[in-house]
Amino acid sequence: MINQENKEEIKRIINDPLLFCAKTLKIQNKYGQLVQFVFNEAQKRLYAEIQRQRQAGKPVRIIILKARQMGFSTAVAGLFYHATVTRPNVNSMVVAHKADASANIFNKTKLFYEESPAFLRPLRKAANSRELIFENPRQKERSQRPGLRSKIAIETALNKEAGRSATIHNLHISELAFWPYAAETMTSLLQAVPYHPQTMVIIESTANGIGGAFFEQWQRATQGEGGFTPLFFPWYENPEYRMEPPAGFTLLADEQELQRLYGLTPEQLTWRRWCIDANCGGDIQIFHQEYPAFPGEAFIASGRPVFDVSALARALQVAEAPLRRGDMEEEEGRVTFVDRPQGNLRVWRLPEEGKEYVIGVDTAAGKEGGDYAAMEVVTRDGGEQVAEWHGHIDPDLLGVQAAYLGRYYNLARVAPEVNNHGVATVNALKRLHYPRIYRRRTVNRYSDHTMQEYGFLTTARTKPLLISALAGHIRQEAEKIHSKEAIHECLTYMYDEKGSANAREGRHDDRVMALALALYVLTEQPYYQREDFAEETWYGAVDAITGY
Repeated sequence: MINQENKEEIKRIINDPLLFCAKTLKIQNKYGQLVQFVFNEAQKRLYAEIQRQRQAGKPVRIIILKARQMGFSTAVAGLFYHATVTRPNVNSMVVAHKADASANIFNKTKLFYEESPAFLRPLRKAANSRELIFENPRQKERSQRPGLRSKIAIETALNKEAGRSATIHNLHISELAFWPYAAETMTSLLQAVPYHPQTMVIIESTANGIGGAFFEQWQRATQGEGGFTPLFFPWYENPEYRMEPPAGFTLLADEQELQRLYGLTPEQLTWRRWCIDANCGGDIQIFHQEYPAFPGEAFIASGRPVFDVSALARALQVAEAPLRRGDMEEEEGRVTFVDRPQGNLRVWRLPEEGKEYVIGVDTAAGKEGGDYAAMEVVTRDGGEQVAEWHGHIDPDLLGVQAAYLGRYYNLARVAPEVNNHGVATVNALKRLHYPRIYRRRTVNRYSDHTMQEYGFLTTARTKPLLISALAGHIRQEAEKIHSKEAIHECLTYMYDEKGSANAREGRHDDRVMALALALYVLTEQPYYQREDFAEETWYGAVDAITGY
């Protein structure tokens, strides 16, 4: 008998998704037992982000990079079930990489319905292998008592047209890294979800190498692009990943480092050692992919990466947020930093008096579309990245920005690439009488006369010099690269079938080239004592400086 007190309790349960799951839904645990569905700490963290976006009045858009067996497919299934059976006219869809994976998630949803209290089960019109339709099964009664007219459906990623003819309010994309036609299927699905505060799209996947739709979507999310909030869940957040240490258990060097970084217990490290041996065939790289401790560790490089992936993964782990973001502007002959949230310049280290800097400049065609232009500022003593400029801009205006940035960093040596549009960048620097432009030495093969020309000319012979300089720096001191975006570009810089080094298809390499230019300049010339420039030499003769 449902009385007023019961009604209030039911209302409270329906209005609280976590309480709804814990009180009314059951799941099958790893031992085959039916138990109440109580969220673990990792699942609660996901729910907290959902609530944060909801309270901000935004559609929920989340992408999850996770270790295996963290329970997120179950958590999303429970939250979507709640959203579908407590409101009318809601369409939810689950799409996994293959049919049995979709079916496994869908079977959890069927179990929710079958094991929930009878008074909380909505009218059900159909329950087949592909959908649950919550509607009055009696056609004659539907006009007066239609039911919810909501449904939960499943699809597989093999269907490139999934969701094309539907309107989807809640979309669960599972194991995107393993989808065969990810780009086409995702395009079809995402168009079906309205941009409305009552909609949810949750992508959850383990990693599957560098490249592919999941990697690309994750990279964009970490850079604040694409509209999705990234959430990472390391293996050690799973309370089940623990084992009693054997007698005489001592930590290896890498285990000691993990303990220092993450506060891991001997029980967790015992489980890790067992899992590497028993579940990963003794291959630590497989463990990193399946059970990452930090995001960069998850994406084991497919293909032939140019740079040391392990070093870059460590650099990602310690990469810092910039101190400032904005733009350089000149007013009455003085260059100043103007803070702007969407500025093109990000600064990790402010200029230090007496310190030497070098700026690598990679040019692009112009302001709209295509490649970006980039400038990377590094210290003369050690090559630490201190600032990064990145954006669309005309080549001549890039030269102006390079002059501003060079002046801000103690009249830094500016090394622009001079190929194609780079000539306009160099000419702008010369027109402003910027006194410290990198010069390359060339020899006239007929007269044997040595000349000095402005800028770095990238050719099939000189490009390997740049890449080698950056590769050596990454191998030895990757932690001196602070920009996560630059590190991501390095991770997707690959050798192709012909052995040439280029950005993976669909990715950019402007930061890679600018950073390589700056670091090459450091290795090309011996350390020098910088000339003592007075302020007025900003507009002095360019020819006063003839190189290092």
